[in-house]
Amino acid sequence: MDEKTMNGPVAEILQKNLEFHEKWRMRISIAHTLTSIGMIVFSAGAAFIGTFYGTTAAFFAAIATICASLEKGLKLSEKWKLHLKTQMKLESIKLRYEKKQFAQEIEIIKEISDVMNSYATELQVEDSVVMDSLREEFKTSIEEIKTLKKEIKTLKSSIPGDG
Repeated sequence: MDEKTMNGPVAEILQKNLEFHEKWRMRISIAHTLTSIGMIVFSAGAAFIGTFYGTTAAFFAAIATICASLEKGLKLSEKWKLHLKTQMKLESIKLRYEKKQFAQEIEIIKEISDVMNSYATELQVEDSVVMDSLREEFKTSIEEIKTLKKEIKTLKSSIPGDG
């Protein structure tokens, strides 16, 4: 990548976004790889050692479960793919920018914005159990408020001379 052809505020924004996604793609890739290797090694270890040393096998199985939970819970594979996809889109914009395939800088900014909006939308974390619980509590509270309003209306209408 020839940095000399990239200059100006648009190039700077593009470069910062590229660096961000490359950094996070690598970090997530390493975490995904380590948890996957951990699952394989400790699952195999638990299976082989299980016949001789029950406690050690249980320990290995627990570590394998933790690795699997981390990988699935943090959605490392999906996040790695998202960062890779976003990085590739930004690389494409960068190449077209270097080849001067944009008529105006506003076109580049719009494309970068579209890519980043797409990234932000796709990165949103799935609803967690905690959020579901809070949402249910909120719905319950709203229902309770509606019920109280109805009761207040009923009580007001039953009071003589008030209504």
